[in-house]
Amino acid sequence: MNMDRRTFSALALGALVGCEERTEAPAPAAASASAPAAASAPTSAPAPADYVPPLFRAHPGLAPHLPRLPIGLLPTPVERAAKLGEKAGLAGLHIKRDDLAGAAYGGGKTRKLEFFLAEARAKGAREIVTFGAFGSNQAVATALYGAAQGFAVTLLLAPQAPSPYVRKNLLAARRAGATIRVVTGGVAEAEALAKRMAKAAKGVAPYLVPPGGSSPLGNLAFVNAGFELAEQVGDRHCPLPDCVYLAMGTMGSAVGLALGLELSGLRTEVVAVRTSSPETSSEARFFAMARETVAFARSLDPTFPDVRLGRARVRFATNHLGAGYGAPTRKGERAITLAAETEGMTLEPTYTGKTLAALLDDATRLAGKVVLFWNSQNSRPLVTEGVRPEDFPPILRGIVAER
Repeated sequence: MNMDRRTFSALALGALVGCEERTEAPAPAAASASAPAAASAPTSAPAPADYVPPLFRAHPGLAPHLPRLPIGLLPTPVERAAKLGEKAGLAGLHIKRDDLAGAAYGGGKTRKLEFFLAEARAKGAREIVTFGAFGSNQAVATALYGAAQGFAVTLLLAPQAPSPYVRKNLLAARRAGATIRVVTGGVAEAEALAKRMAKAAKGVAPYLVPPGGSSPLGNLAFVNAGFELAEQVGDRHCPLPDCVYLAMGTMGSAVGLALGLELSGLRTEVVAVRTSSPETSSEARFFAMARETVAFARSLDPTFPDVRLGRARVRFATNHLGAGYGAPTRKGERAITLAAETEGMTLEPTYTGKTLAALLDDATRLAGKVVLFWNSQNSRPLVTEGVRPEDFPPILRGIVAER
């Protein structure tokens, strides 16, 4: 628990900082007449019983120390994006379809929750608590998979500008039975609330999943993703990428992927596209997090290599954030439209739209190269029916109301 709280303090979303209004309101209990039943959360098809994460095959000493719930559909495929590539002038453009990473919910959060939910179960926890902004992907993924695994889920959410994307995620999380509390007082208030919940718990304290799933444990899920991609290249499912573009929010996915590629010997540049505040996603914190992740892995398995990431292996694209986290950009919106028109691919404005926009901006210098776009957006349909504005704290009712 101490490590999780330190991680939360260090990595909390920029959206949690500086809010002046101090409103905290729990959603109605799932058993009340006005609330949707938690049992309505969709279940996910497990990965094949014989699937062994490539990280564990490469470093078997980790496996006994890293419990895992096989909720993901792994490995996710790599596909050539011929039509989008033609528009961009990139004949070698491919897409890593992490949007298909789970049956109930895709995206990179599913990879991380395999480890978090397994650790929560191993510790005997009955409740999961996580943090984020109103439209947090981490929140809705935790609500869906946590409920499917029998956990009560509480979401501590901070203000974010309304949008159809935010509305859908809120409705889906509440439909899954999650309790939603609005936290407007910043990191200190959120952490104090989490501590009060832990102190008041009878028996085992709630299990805390850090914002974005970025922690040494969660990052190892993307170290595994790096090994997964290396195997796909080795098996000729895709060519060796010269570079891979992915969103960088709380940074854990980018850190883990860069480490996994380095450890697997793939000479692929990671282009981490900033989609959150500079305070949340800085270069210094990125490399510090990489060192912490390696140290954590070595504490579990001393034979794990003491690898160090070099700045030549990672490039930070920092000019596509726009007005801030969750704020759409014109280039991002154009990228979303182009992806839909060419590949039938649904992206969103917070992460993947900006990431594809960065890739398209670099198209001239990428000509002739094999480029991989890591689609971390969920493409699974979300169930939102049967939830009413009255099922939410008052501050959220206007956001989730039909328009």
